[in-house]
Amino acid sequence: MVIRARMAIRKRATSIHPDLQPLGFKVLSILVREQAQQQVVLAEELEVDKATMSRTIKQLECQGLVNRVPDPADGRAMLVSITESARAGFAAAGSRSRAMLIERLSTWEPSEIKRFSVLLGRLNVSDVLRQEG
Repeated sequence: MVIRARMAIRKRATSIHPDLQPLGFKVLSILVREQAQQQVVLAEELEVDKATMSRTIKQLECQGLVNRVPDPADGRAMLVSITESARAGFAAAGSRSRAMLIERLSTWEPSEIKRFSVLLGRLNVSDVLRQEG
């Protein structure tokens, strides 16, 4: 299941940009959800070192997926934000994934979907993926 989840992340990432790596996709997912963030905050949230995050942000910036601007609250830090084109690509990739899931679950009974949801909640897949990272 973890392997399939990783494959799905890679597929969604490449649909946004052909060279987008899974870590970059995770950065974009945070920026979509939480708006502009300092690089250090992103590194902490994704549990990677500052150098790795710096390289990832630089790569995303070269791909036209993020922008960096000085943080008005801390002149030494930079705020990273997602570009509108990346936001649109992220939304489109999410829509395709949701449509596929809806199609696959359309033959299930409501009680099966509810049970599946409960079991997934207990599994907490995001923690598993983060640990495998």
